[in-house]
Amino acid sequence: MSTALAAIGMALALAQPPAQRQLPRTTEECLNKAANPSEIARCEDRELRRLQNVVTQRYRQLIEAVKQHKTFGKDDQLLRKVEAEQKAWDRYATAFLAALYPVPESERVTVFGTQYLYDSLAARGLLLSLRVSALERLIHQYAD
Repeated sequence: MSTALAAIGMALALAQPPAQRQLPRTTEECLNKAANPSEIARCEDRELRRLQNVVTQRYRQLIEAVKQHKTFGKDDQLLRKVEAEQKAWDRYATAFLAALYPVPESERVTVFGTQYLYDSLAARGLLLSLRVSALERLIHQYAD
């Protein structure tokens, strides 16, 4: 049942327009000051790097929480499952973006126009935000 609810939640989050995702104040300020498309892209790129750093940090916290767990801490199989889940998430994100923009990356701006740059950055940001939430849920589950 909870798996079905999680899938529904993810589908609803992905259906939400990227403009509705909550941005940090510094990113909002950067976007408000941006005077042209390249400055906007720089702001979004900086936000993506920040989110990727959060994902990396949360993943490390999850590995540590699993290792420290009083019941599962000695279970190498669980660590392998967590590592497999991370790899599966990476494949999912890559496949999602490929489905969203079904042409080679080098041709996407030509096919979809400059709007692709903004939309793809927003989609990547949304995926990374969802990843942070998923990792935080797993950390909570394994934290003592």
